[in-house]
Amino acid sequence: MDQKFLLAAASAHLRSEPRHAKLLSQKHLFPIGDSIGFLTADADIQVKFRDSGGGLIIADDATIEHIGDAFCLKMGKAQFDAAALRLQRSDYVFVVAEGSSQRAAVILCFFSSATAPFENLDQEQPALRLSAFDLPPSEVTIVDAPPVKAALYTSLAKSDAQLFSLGAQTFLRSPHILTHLFSHVMSLESSDHVSYISTLKVVADQLRSLLARRIRRVEKNHQELWSAFYGESISFLDGGVSRIVSLPGTEPMGIRVGIYTVTPGERDLEKRESWNLRSYVLGDVISDKSLITEQTYQTDTKRLQEAARYILEPLSALLHIEAAKEKPRLLLLHGPLQNAFAIYDELDPSFIPGVNKDFLASVGIRQEDIIAAVSDLPKDARGRPVWNGCIAVYLFIMKRLHALSVPLAGVIERGGATVFARAVLRSLVDEGTIPPSTTKKINDRISRYEIGDELLFGCLLGEGEYLEPLPVPKNFKHRAHDRWQPVVAQFPTPIATMIKCAATSFPYRVEMTSAPNPDDLQRLMSLLYHMSRLLPHYSFPVGIDIADKYAKIPDWLSKGISARLTANVLTKVLETGDARLLMQVRRLLALSPRDFFFRPKA
Repeated sequence: MDQKFLLAAASAHLRSEPRHAKLLSQKHLFPIGDSIGFLTADADIQVKFRDSGGGLIIADDATIEHIGDAFCLKMGKAQFDAAALRLQRSDYVFVVAEGSSQRAAVILCFFSSATAPFENLDQEQPALRLSAFDLPPSEVTIVDAPPVKAALYTSLAKSDAQLFSLGAQTFLRSPHILTHLFSHVMSLESSDHVSYISTLKVVADQLRSLLARRIRRVEKNHQELWSAFYGESISFLDGGVSRIVSLPGTEPMGIRVGIYTVTPGERDLEKRESWNLRSYVLGDVISDKSLITEQTYQTDTKRLQEAARYILEPLSALLHIEAAKEKPRLLLLHGPLQNAFAIYDELDPSFIPGVNKDFLASVGIRQEDIIAAVSDLPKDARGRPVWNGCIAVYLFIMKRLHALSVPLAGVIERGGATVFARAVLRSLVDEGTIPPSTTKKINDRISRYEIGDELLFGCLLGEGEYLEPLPVPKNFKHRAHDRWQPVVAQFPTPIATMIKCAATSFPYRVEMTSAPNPDDLQRLMSLLYHMSRLLPHYSFPVGIDIADKYAKIPDWLSKGISARLTANVLTKVLETGDARLLMQVRRLLALSPRDFFFRPKA
C-alpha cells in the first residue's frame, strides 16, 4: 500500500527564517524542514489541512521546492495564506506524506501545546520513550522509528478521520476490494502500479472536496423505514437467457423476465409476495428481416441477443405496471434503466432485423403509436417509415416508461465504467466550480489508471452516503448511423446517482427517469440502503437478488429440460421407424460443445 513519511516540527522554528521569510511569502512557499522522505522534488503533491475555522483545505496542484537548506510546499495564494495563518497560531505542525514517490498526499496537522498528542501517547504507551526521539520536537524531527511513527500516525488519524481519508483506507483494505484492486492493477503498465492507489485516493479526495455540498446521508433505522413503506408493494425485475445445452453450438434462444413483488408488513403469505414470469422466444421477437437491404449479410448473434434483452426487460416493466390493478409504489430493475442502443440497427455491421409486427401487436404496440411518439423515422426502400426497427421500438418504450406515474429505478452493481465520474466532472464545469483544464487533468488520470466508478466512489463516499442525482446521457447522436441519428437524438436522459451502503462494499449506481423532489429522493435512497443491509456482507437490494434467482435458469435446470427434450426427440424418431434418421439424430445429440467441430475458428 502507500508509503508513509512523518515529520514533527516546532512552529516557532519554521517561522524563524528571517533570510527567506519574505521570499517564501512572496512565492507562497510553506517550509517543512530539510527532508521530504520518499518523495522526489518533481512529485505530484496534494496538500490537505484544516483552516482556522475548521474547514478542509485541499491544494491539488502543489509542488516541492528547495530554497536554501529547506524544502517547501508551493501552493496557491489562498491555500498558502490559510496555512501560514495556522502556522502563526500553532506550536507544533506535523507533516505526514503518504503515497508514492511520484504522487502523494501531504497532510499538515497543526496543534497547540495543550492539544498536541505527545502527553497522551506518553501516558498510554510509555514504552515508546518519545523524549529519546526528540519529541516534542525542539526544531524539526523526522519520525522514522516504526513503533513511534505508527503510534503518532494512528493518533493523528483518529483525531481527524476525514483529513486522513480513513473511510477510503478502510474500503481499500477490505479483502474482497483488495482482490479486485490488485487484479485490476495487473492490467496496467508496470510503471503505473506503484502510483495507482495514491492516484486513486488523490482523485477521490479532490472530487469529494468539490462535491461536499452535493453529498447526502441516510441514517440506519429499519423500523422507521419499513413503517414508511408499510402496506405498499414494491416490485423487482430481472431477466435471464436460456439455451438447450444438449444441442451443442446453439445460442441462447429464450429470454425470461421475472418480476417479484413484495408488500412490507403484509402477514398473509398469499398476499405478501407475488411472482410474474414472462417468457419469450428470441425468433418470435426480433425476426423482421425485410428491413435488411444487403444482399449478403450475417446478423451479429451477440448483438441480436442484447437487443432482444434490452427491449424485453423494460417492455415487461411497462406491461406489468399497466396491467396491475394496484400499482406498485416503486419498480426496481436490475441493470441500467436505459442502455446505449445506437448500434442495434439493420445496417452494417450488426444487421439486426426489425421487431416482429405480430409480436408488437400482441403487447399492444401499434404502428400509429410509434409513428406518433417517434419523429424523423428513416424510410425503407419503398419510402415507408421503419417504425418497427429496434431503435424506434426501444425509444418508444423508453418514452412510455418516462411518462409513467410509478417511479422506476435501475440499479447497476459493479459499474467498472467511468460514465458517472465523467458526468460529475461535466456538471462541475457547467456550474463554474472548476475550469475545463482541471477536468482534463482529472480525466487524464482516470483514463491512464483506468479508475472505474466503483473504486473511485468507493473511496469518495462513506457508509450510507449518496450524491445528488445528475443527468447521465446514455445515447449520443454521433454514435448512430446517419439515417438513425435524428431518432437517437430523441432519447430522454436518465438521472443517476451513486450510493454506498457499507464501509467495505462497492457502491452502486441508481438510474431514474427524472429527478425526484428531495423528500422522495431521500425515501428512495433510504429504501435502497435498508434493503441492501437486510443480509450480512451483501450490500445490494435483496429484492433484486430474489428476482435475479427467479429469472435466471441455472445449469442444473437447463440440463434437466434438455434431457427431457432429448427423450422426446428420440421418441418421435423411433415412432417413424426410420433407422437412418435415428442414427443421424443420435450422432447429433452425442456431440459435445467441446467437440472438435465446435471449437472456435482461428
